[in-house]
Amino acid sequence: MKQAKKQSRLSFLLLIVAILSRFLPHPPNFTAVGASALYSGKYIRGPWAYFVPIVAMLISDLFLGLHTTMPFVYGSFIVSIVLGRTLIKRRGWLNTGLTTMIGSVIFYLVTNFGVWLTTPLYPHNLAGLAQCYLLALPFFAWTLLGDITFVALFFTITEFAQQEEPFLRAKRAIKKIIYPI
Repeated sequence: MKQAKKQSRLSFLLLIVAILSRFLPHPPNFTAVGASALYSGKYIRGPWAYFVPIVAMLISDLFLGLHTTMPFVYGSFIVSIVLGRTLIKRRGWLNTGLTTMIGSVIFYLVTNFGVWLTTPLYPHNLAGLAQCYLLALPFFAWTLLGDITFVALFFTITEFAQQEEPFLRAKRAIKKIIYPI
């Protein structure tokens, strides 16, 4: 029961941060949603992991505007959640960094394919697809930078908090030894 309550609080906090990151002023694609997807995959169990990034996108898209590329965007975040699941077994900053970069690349490839496929912005041929990917490179740079920043923030805070609890238990045990009454 205690674990479920902790997960629901964590999910809610992550959801709020992801939503706010889309509304506060920011460079294009520099949001916490991609990082929340990776984080959810690693730290949140069950369906809550999928709930956080998808609901964050749905709520913010209702206000920012619905679009034809939503299935591609949401699908790429689901892939990031699955990528986050791989981090459960593979610990370390190098694995986390590489997984973050893979998630950003997948987001770039999938969502820009969606833009090319579902909008009239580019000719529907190989040259149009290449043009779409080329013109989206600045957005990719911001996506990657945002994902790295928010993953570093979320994962560092969590790792510190997980290490803090044993420290506090040890401190209480020492106090009991020193002050037994």
